[in-house]
Amino acid sequence: MRFKNICSFLVVVVGVLGCSEKAETVRGDCTVDCEGQTGNEPLVPPEDQSNLLFAQDLVNISIEIDESNWDTLRSQYKSRATVFGTPNCRDQPVPNPYTYFPGTMTINGETVENVGFRKKAHLGSGSTIKPALKVKFDQYISGQHVLGMDRFALNNSKSDPGLVRQCMSYQVFRDAGHPAPRCTYAKVDVNGVPKGVYVLLEEVKEPFLEKHYGSSQGNLYEGTASDFRPEFIGGYEQENNKDDKSRSDLLAIYDVVQNSSDEEFESRLGELVDMDKFYSHWAAETMMFHRDGYSGNANNHFWYANPNNGGKFELIGWGTDVTFQPKPASWTDIPDSVLARGIITNKLYNLPEGRAKYYEALDGFLDSKWEPEKYVEYIEKTAEVLRPHLVSFSEEEFDENIEFLKTYMTNRKATIETARVGGEPEHEAPVRTLPCTTPIGRISGHIQSTWDTLGEPAYDVGNASLSIDEGGQTYNITTTGARAGYHTDGRTRLTVNLLTDGTTRFVMVIYFPDTAFFEEHRQPGVFDLTLPPFVFVILHYDNASGRTELVRFMDPGEGTLDIQSFGLNPGDPIEFDFSGELFERL
Repeated sequence: MRFKNICSFLVVVVGVLGCSEKAETVRGDCTVDCEGQTGNEPLVPPEDQSNLLFAQDLVNISIEIDESNWDTLRSQYKSRATVFGTPNCRDQPVPNPYTYFPGTMTINGETVENVGFRKKAHLGSGSTIKPALKVKFDQYISGQHVLGMDRFALNNSKSDPGLVRQCMSYQVFRDAGHPAPRCTYAKVDVNGVPKGVYVLLEEVKEPFLEKHYGSSQGNLYEGTASDFRPEFIGGYEQENNKDDKSRSDLLAIYDVVQNSSDEEFESRLGELVDMDKFYSHWAAETMMFHRDGYSGNANNHFWYANPNNGGKFELIGWGTDVTFQPKPASWTDIPDSVLARGIITNKLYNLPEGRAKYYEALDGFLDSKWEPEKYVEYIEKTAEVLRPHLVSFSEEEFDENIEFLKTYMTNRKATIETARVGGEPEHEAPVRTLPCTTPIGRISGHIQSTWDTLGEPAYDVGNASLSIDEGGQTYNITTTGARAGYHTDGRTRLTVNLLTDGTTRFVMVIYFPDTAFFEEHRQPGVFDLTLPPFVFVILHYDNASGRTELVRFMDPGEGTLDIQSFGLNPGDPIEFDFSGELFERL
């Protein structure tokens, strides 16, 4: 994060092998996801001049890549079924469906050939129009670097219409005294097509560890929906030292979490984790309301066993695109002054000693490290740089987010103080649960509706059919209704109600994907039915007791959607068929 004027130029230095003919270092038969790494090794390690890149307020990047490879890259995906619909759900890291493709990158006018590109996405950041990218300079040419870097990431900021949340968050971590990835912005085009502003981000890899910890020899684990609980622990992915897959150091924390008494928990944990840094990191996550980090969602974080700190683990923040957001209205049991939905934060907050140390760290941050005036100045200056290059977001949406962020920074300290007026509040919310699903059968159906009817009575508009093949279970549908229109959040929504001749009622809710990040799915054609980009949930209700009770959530997916008609003008007909697997949320 830079609080200074925009630099006027960038000198790109390419450390390319210590040989003069770069093309000769690439195998002639290498076209996709190659492991060639051929050619001479660099004669000397490349000089790290990467600060020249991150000092820029906006980097100009052009990517040239074979169109068929680009179409394959951007269409690769993870879905809820592949992430949460496998046996035991989180007994191992999520399989990686993304592969590298070769291309050329021009950075501020300087061209680098034979660069590796692959998609970067979990679920929320997926896109086929503006995919986030991992960029690897030495994927095809051993030793190729740019400014001493062998890689960086380009994040699409799909969840951040204000575009500045990620860089702001990493600055807050740094202000709290924690290593954090360097971050700036890039205006990107692919094959001449403008893609708008990306966040250009340093990755947490060996060079990052060497720079901040003095060694990369300790084990680094990435946590995506991962925690120290039986159903979560398998999700941690070991990023280095892969010859030793025992994960004994990580499992030692798991043992403490699972088998310690309240009286010994904090002290035993302190034998494995740097607790001062843990409390400080936790306080920083609260200040930015990092609801998708470790304390907020048992998600988006790294653990590093720092060998220069006795092998004790330290947290590294990650995935900060939904920080500095308003607290969801449904989070009434989560106070403004703390997030504690990871198992460690939850246990500590509910122990007097842990709660006291957390607030000591939070107060220390508020008193000496939280600088709202500096943050507001950065937001205003950066917004002026980025506003002319918007593609995925409207200027109105961007400006609304910028104004909200400025207000958030100005008011955050007072918001936290208000939450503590009556004493340190209870955190009554449980730890984060996994949205695991299991396949239970097949589903198909037909839906007819009319656009702009969401406000009509449930059964007065449209009709639908539903067939569920669930181990011989059948439902006789007697009454249906289907309404369509723009929901209050701006998304395209269909709501379908179905009554049976028994006590069962089904409600299907379908959201079509955002056309700024996915191809148009609101037109005739046959499309893959995957979640995402669709949001498609079936709620199964029963009123046998005389009142309606929710029995279960089900997700159709991994199938097809055949649209016969779809219009967005009032009265336009909506009609489509769907079929696929049916998953039940556990």
